[in-house]
Amino acid sequence: MKTALIITFYLFLTLLFGLVSCKQGAMTSSSVGAKTAGEVEGSPFHGTWQGVLGKPLDFRITIDCFAQNDVEKVLLSITSEELAVHYLPVDFRTDNGTLLIWFNDEGNRAEISLQFDQDGPLTGTYKQYGRSTSGTFTRISDTPIDGEFYVKTPEHLIDFLRESNNFNRADAGDIVFEYDYTHPRLIELRNKYGFETIAGMGDTQSKAIKLLNWLSSGTHHKGDYDSQREKNALALLEYTFNQGPENGLNCHNLSVLLSEIYLSVGIQARPLSLFPKNPDDTDNHVVVMAWMPEKGKWIMLDPSFNAYFRDPEGNILSPAELRNKIASNKTINLNSDSKRDYDDYISYLAKDMFYFVSSRKTGFGTFSGSPELIYLCPVDFDLVDWRVKNTRYRGSVDNTQAEVMVRSEENIRQMKYVYATAESFWGNMSN
Repeated sequence: MKTALIITFYLFLTLLFGLVSCKQGAMTSSSVGAKTAGEVEGSPFHGTWQGVLGKPLDFRITIDCFAQNDVEKVLLSITSEELAVHYLPVDFRTDNGTLLIWFNDEGNRAEISLQFDQDGPLTGTYKQYGRSTSGTFTRISDTPIDGEFYVKTPEHLIDFLRESNNFNRADAGDIVFEYDYTHPRLIELRNKYGFETIAGMGDTQSKAIKLLNWLSSGTHHKGDYDSQREKNALALLEYTFNQGPENGLNCHNLSVLLSEIYLSVGIQARPLSLFPKNPDDTDNHVVVMAWMPEKGKWIMLDPSFNAYFRDPEGNILSPAELRNKIASNKTINLNSDSKRDYDDYISYLAKDMFYFVSSRKTGFGTFSGSPELIYLCPVDFDLVDWRVKNTRYRGSVDNTQAEVMVRSEENIRQMKYVYATAESFWGNMSN
């Protein structure tokens, strides 16, 4: 299974567009001979082009370019062994005979650069995160297809969640999670930014949403954040708040940031890491779970996208509730001021909510060190095997040296893994 840079591509496909499908017409156009630039009236790019990007992606790409004179619109379709067909509106420009197409999810920029070779077809290069691959694109139709853009969560992702909903492992235990609200730097954080005033006088849920909205108003998600700052709310806010997209943070750092903001005003919260079933995937997501004492439940909040879900009765969903709703195709509602589209966000979460990881202790600067990690995994899921395979895949993508890979695998096998029961992981068992 080649869900490879279905992380590199998931980081802008799922974070940006999600998994998408379209009418089959784009892939069944009748084939015509390749034409050179001089044989086409107006812009030489007009028409439908198709090619395959090389390893490690192996994505089949279809480009519908509307360019009778100047390039007016470009749509991109992507298929692979794991992905359905996609129609994606993209940004583009022409420069010295090259058509440059790019996707930009607040810093997760990917580019496809296309130009004619001597024989007529387009040659293309894909770049993201310093990696690149290439392919050749042949014109398969003189008439581009104006495809319908819509999103559909792949059924196999739903099946993974539905079929792996038993977390009662024999090796799981009742874990007591701890939260430190008293660290002097949390008091400094609260006073410096006036978080008590921002949170207001409502119930815990009202305070949590106001603080989420405040944070989201001044931050940007940036998947390739370099992680060079201290991992605590004071350092991260100084670096990112109101500093523009270039100073954005990835999902993990944004979730650490929001969790510490919550702790500073007495709200029990911890970052929650969401992981996919497929080990050939270099992407996962991190959100925040916060305890609502008035309601006796957790709610899930996503500072990357200013997002949370409600059921039809208006109750904000916990991570466990959301996973169950997605697995059973139940109706849920995304907040209207979210930065994500509903369908692509659901697809992204369906991919990444297979198993969960959280720190046993959460406080100021917890994640600057090496926190004790607690795992919630389905029955019969082999976490060690998954981590070894995931490390091997990452190494193949990054061309990691063999001896480094061997040491990494040995470390994975020697680590101690602590599994929680679902009741304690999702419960309010705290000191």
